[in-house]
Amino acid sequence: MKRSSLITMALILSVLLNLVMLQQVIGEKDEAKLAHFEEIHNGLTYSLSFGETLKENYDELALDEKVEYLTAMHWSLTLSAWTLEDVEPGDRGNDNIAKLLTIYRGISSDLKEMIRKDNANNAVMNPLTIWLKDMNYLKENFDLVQLSKANDKGVNSYLRALLQELEYENESLEEFRHAIENTES
Repeated sequence: MKRSSLITMALILSVLLNLVMLQQVIGEKDEAKLAHFEEIHNGLTYSLSFGETLKENYDELALDEKVEYLTAMHWSLTLSAWTLEDVEPGDRGNDNIAKLLTIYRGISSDLKEMIRKDNANNAVMNPLTIWLKDMNYLKENFDLVQLSKANDKGVNSYLRALLQELEYENESLEEFRHAIENTES
């Protein structure tokens, strides 16, 4: 064989090896991203579970126990939002999902203030029930695989569909709905 043929073969082998290695790196990155989305889904599940327990046992719980449940709901969503922000820093789609989780995290803080002000049970239970319904909807419709692979437009389309079904009335949520509706499709 000629020297140029050997060099050409070595170059082709090198390119093929690099392509295989790149594919492995991309595969590992996709697996890591999917694992992060599973963590986020778990955070939604934990927050919802704490909220359901609070609702079921509301009358039997002392004030400090109610506040602890709301704090657990808050922190479960906080950790999910932080995880989302770490998946791909600067990714607008993930940032928008994190904003939605942050809004729902803030609602649990609002409920905490209502409880501390010793409002009547209905004043707390009605918004808590709506919050739980919305959180259950988010958890059930949080498609890990789709979201881990979606681009910004895909995530925003996903959010538009989700936002239409959420019932909680909150100024921050309305502003977020408006912002998402006005982003490019």
